Amino acid sequence: MKGRREFFVSAFKAACLCTGGGFLANLALKADDNYALRPPGAENEARFLSKCIRCGLCVKACPYDTLKLASLLDSPKNGTPFFKAREIPCYLCKDIPCIRECPTDALDKKHLEQGIESLKMGIAIVDSASCVAHWGIQCDACYRACPLIDRALKLELKRN
Repeated sequence: MKGRREFFVSAFKAACLCTGGGFLANLALKADDNYALRPPGAENEARFLSKCIRCGLCVKACPYDTLKLASLLDSPKNGTPFFKAREIPCYLCKDIPCIRECPTDALDKKHLEQGIESLKMGIAIVDSASCVAHWGIQCDACYRACPLIDRALKLELKRN
C-alpha cells in the first residue's frame, strides 16, 4: 500500500514540476520576443512569414553575422531569420546583401533601388522617467552606442 501511494505522490510531483517548468519557459520566450527583430526589408510580419521559405540565404549573406535562424527555443517562428540588436546590431550595409539574396521577396527588393534610407527597422522609445537628458543633464549615451551614429539617431540640442 505504501509503495503505491509513494508512486502516485512522486508522479504528481513530477507532473507539477514539468508543468511549472514549461510555464516558466513559455513566459521567458514571450518576454524575449520583444527584442527579436526581422532582417531589413521584412516590413509586414504576416507577409514575411507567408513568403519566407526558411532557406537561410539572408543569414549567410550577412557580413556581420547579425542574422540567425530561429530554433525551437527562440521566440520568433522556427526557422525564420531574426536578430537581437542588443547582442549584434544590424549595420545596414550599403548593398543590403540579405535582401539581395532572398529568393522569395520576403525581404522587399524595392529597398535595393531606394537605398538604406528607405528602411525602417524599429522604433526607439525614450522612457522619460529613466532618461537623464529628460532630467536636464547632458547625456548622449544612446547616440554614442548606436552603430549607425548620425544616421539612425540624431541629437537635437535644446534646452530642457
